[in-house]
Amino acid sequence: MALFGKLIGLNRSVSSVELFRKADQNRRDGHVERAAEFVQQGLALEPNSLVGRLLAAYLYVANRKMAAAKTEFERVLARESDHPRALLGLARIAFEEGDSARCTELLGRALERYPDFPEAKALLEATTAHALTPTPTSEHEAKSFRHDRLRPPTGTKDLLLLQTDGTVLWAHEEQPARDDLAAHLTRVVRLASATLARSGYGTLRRAIVDGAGETTFIRANDTLLLSFSHPPGADARAGLLEMNTLWAASLQELGIAT
Repeated sequence: MALFGKLIGLNRSVSSVELFRKADQNRRDGHVERAAEFVQQGLALEPNSLVGRLLAAYLYVANRKMAAAKTEFERVLARESDHPRALLGLARIAFEEGDSARCTELLGRALERYPDFPEAKALLEATTAHALTPTPTSEHEAKSFRHDRLRPPTGTKDLLLLQTDGTVLWAHEEQPARDDLAAHLTRVVRLASATLARSGYGTLRRAIVDGAGETTFIRANDTLLLSFSHPPGADARAGLLEMNTLWAASLQELGIAT
């Protein structure tokens, strides 16, 4: 009888709730592809699940597929017009796209339902700060330095040194989307700093962002921002050492005391 019970347990169907739970756990652990598989299986069983649609949106964001993420967030809102997590998700995308008005409107709706929503409050503060930031000066007006003395690590890409208003001081390689990347980076750092400050940790100074397609290293202070990317799975300690070396060289060339 005990054996019969075990066989039943092995053959039972997995519910959508279990699949979404596994998807969320894998997402939090950084296993994005595995998480997506669980989400697809769960949505096949329960296509109208708000949890499943939110998870799908989060995974699209992680893979930088913003159009698909918007679609999933909007599907949630079509079912529940003031769903705070869906509103926050769309607000974050609007913030990254530089649409402060849309971001503020979405956050207002989320906070109307949940006035004590810390993530929404942090993003609203970052959006307000971004709106008040002066327009970046042209690159020719930025303070120049002998960038030939800076030697980027092997394998580095998208290396940028910026002023915190988004002005590019130095880019390792010329790229068509350089200014867009600089604007995106300043918005992300501003948001992270606002979130940390609300939690009592001060503003962001160092960060490692382990994305699906690359690992990004960031260092910042009140006036400067340095960032570069390595292939996925890069050695964090080596990346931090490289970042610190470039940071020190940049400050020296700019004549800023450390």
